[in-house]
Amino acid sequence: MTIPAATLAHYLAVGASHRSSALSLRGRLLVEEAALPRFLSQMQARGVAQAIVLSTPDRIEVVAAAADPAAAAEDIKLTLAENAGLGAEELRGQIHVFQGEEAVHHVFSLAAGLDALVPGDADVAVRLRAAGELAHRSGSLGSAVELLLTAALRAAERVAVETDFASRPASIASAAVQIARDVHGDLSRASALVIGPGDMGERLAQRLCAAGLSRVVLTGRSATRLEQAARRLQCDIVPLASLDEALATADIVIANMGSSPPAVTAPMVQAALKIRRRKPVFLIDAAIPGDIDRAVGEEEDVFLYD
Repeated sequence: MTIPAATLAHYLAVGASHRSSALSLRGRLLVEEAALPRFLSQMQARGVAQAIVLSTPDRIEVVAAAADPAAAAEDIKLTLAENAGLGAEELRGQIHVFQGEEAVHHVFSLAAGLDALVPGDADVAVRLRAAGELAHRSGSLGSAVELLLTAALRAAERVAVETDFASRPASIASAAVQIARDVHGDLSRASALVIGPGDMGERLAQRLCAAGLSRVVLTGRSATRLEQAARRLQCDIVPLASLDEALATADIVIANMGSSPPAVTAPMVQAALKIRRRKPVFLIDAAIPGDIDRAVGEEEDVFLYD
């Protein structure tokens, strides 16, 4: 499928991801699924008639086509800031903007999983397709954006069929399940704590639940992200202030908050192990930067995977 050269110049992609912004900002910018039609309407009201929105716990992307891409990019940034309750200056330096061929390259990279937090993540393509379907129902897809989205998704299908690139995230989750079983045996008697759920944290939790995990509890900073993840995982939320207590009851800990300094320290784990009477704990650090102090891995009865 060929995109006409005249159309290429009209494309733009505006957003925030692990490459461009802090996790805390991405949490603020996240647009809940139920609010996406209104978000698209807001952009249309500003003159961005053709656009799709990809909004996940770890990134938000607006892919659009406009006669004046530079002006449309500013309109999109204003809409993002307005929905997050932020001033435009707070987005400075933390929003990426691609135009023309660079935007097309970015969308193809997204669909293929090249730009994912975990390279090869096929879930991004699924979410892009859903974003296109929502935009179509909302009347904001447009022929130019539809052409780009169709081409990118076809390329992603070729990547999945002709290479083993997309198998990488599954292998990470599979390895985590195997190690969890090695440490705890029957996972139906084990429980997990997810700190700062993001795409990778949720994927790991889902895979462990599919393997028989009995209970999942979430904690983190962003109430919106936690509530959405809790609905998807059908689990409970505990306050971040109760992290010490939550660690003591968790057989598996999945950290995905990206905190600095680390949210989980060696003294915290030592205290938890004492309460657990040295029952082993398996910790998975999926955060960038890491959420778990490297010294934790030196403790007996602790298995740290990062």
